[in-house]
Amino acid sequence: MTADPTPVERLVEIRTHWPAAVKLAEPLALAARIEPELMREVRLALFAKSHASLEAELYFSPLVAQRTPQWLVLDTSLAHQLQDGLASAMKRRPKARPGIRHVRELVQRAHTSIPFEIAREEEMIWLAVERPHGKSGARNAINDILLDFLTRLVTSGEQAPVVARWFASAARRLPLLARETPAFALLGFAASSVLGGRKIDTFVDPTLDTFEALTTYLPQMAKPTTVWAALTTRGLHFVPREMTGYQSLEVPLTNPVLLETRVEGEPARLVTIDPGQPLFVPLSRTPVVVRTLRCDLLTFRASS
Repeated sequence: MTADPTPVERLVEIRTHWPAAVKLAEPLALAARIEPELMREVRLALFAKSHASLEAELYFSPLVAQRTPQWLVLDTSLAHQLQDGLASAMKRRPKARPGIRHVRELVQRAHTSIPFEIAREEEMIWLAVERPHGKSGARNAINDILLDFLTRLVTSGEQAPVVARWFASAARRLPLLARETPAFALLGFAASSVLGGRKIDTFVDPTLDTFEALTTYLPQMAKPTTVWAALTTRGLHFVPREMTGYQSLEVPLTNPVLLETRVEGEPARLVTIDPGQPLFVPLSRTPVVVRTLRCDLLTFRASS
């Protein structure tokens, strides 16, 4: 079976057959969505001698994932590659910087009335491309923006579902640098809880640091769910429904559900449970303490 092409390989192939479309798409990758007017402005600004047919070429090219009469959206994985190309140009090609910055200005001018969340999304794209204080500086700035979203999600009450739905949609689109930030994973779990346990793929695995931070950031309105746990001679068994001999444990509904297990003298372990699925956690000894994101504790001891 032939492996699916990587985003890099896909872009190379598209560049071979649609070279002009790729040239126009690259600067437009600074925008979360591209209206016909924005496409025309960028085309005329960067390729003044080009024909209007270039816009149609991009519109119907495989670079586009969604197209409507009002706007188009670039394929996410290809947009990430194009953004990386822009970041490389900003770093290594001084003559290219003014043109890229001009496109950023055109995007801002065209999108003065777009929703706040989309504007911040484009700000994160720009930070990932411009990197005025290097890669780590851009990562920190993106993390700050995501933390602002997390604070809104936790404290804004009726606005929380708006932020959660935006992140559920935007997680794939956000620049790859965003996935390297602590706030990205936190937002994924917090949004999941607000949306009733909806699975949000953040492409990053949670850690114990994620768990610890979520004990502070998880919204109070998070819907609860119950898992049942029992200790055997081999370890802990978690099941999604009541069973004889199992103890109930109410936990915030995230996807996956997160728990911490701790055995004295051993490092703590993060437990991730897919909702509705059983899980076995092997243990070398007892007692074992299970902690939830609400910091509730349940201790299991071996029968004497």
